[in-house]
Amino acid sequence: AFSRAPRSQLTVGIAVPSEQIEGPLRRSLWLLSAGAVGAFALSLGLAHLGGRRLAARLRRLTSALSAFARGETVPELPEFTLAELSGVRGALGEAMALLQKRTAELRESEQHYRTTFERNPAGMCLTLADGRIVDCNEAFARILGFERPADVLAANVGELYAQPKERAQLLERVMAEGAAVNVDLQLRRRDGRLIWALASVMRMNRDRKSVV
Repeated sequence: AFSRAPRSQLTVGIAVPSEQIEGPLRRSLWLLSAGAVGAFALSLGLAHLGGRRLAARLRRLTSALSAFARGETVPELPEFTLAELSGVRGALGEAMALLQKRTAELRESEQHYRTTFERNPAGMCLTLADGRIVDCNEAFARILGFERPADVLAANVGELYAQPKERAQLLERVMAEGAAVNVDLQLRRRDGRLIWALASVMRMNRDRKSVV
């Protein structure tokens, strides 16, 4: 800054080091730039951390979905802040709870069936359409002269009929009508002795290979 006197033509100037004027501004710009870079780096770090956490939760959710598809359940589902993912988590949790309930009911039903099947005083057996015996209770084994049910599984039910054609006729009737109730059958025991039995046969499925 300077000024010149109009009469004497003397010039008076005042000089100030540029650092004193530009320094604070430069420092402010540097601090502002450093703050922006720091904030950007911090945001990237937080985004990376958040992304890793979200990816981990998504992997857990994917594992839970896979387990659900296999009929299994998981002890805990991941928490999400996003409404869409929270909805998926909630729906999956409800589905798994329903699956657990249905599985428990099915297990109880199977246990009840198994108890009724094994303790029934009447002979009961499950066979395939080709005559293979899938299961039987102790009463059935005893009636046919076997020591235990496991011995019956090695035989074919067609071998237990005194007249093999009766097996074919009965199977044809069951496949057509779904059941044959109170049918008089002559069966052959393991020791060869013939006995008469009152039998009821039911078809479990519509498949030709179904259990009857």
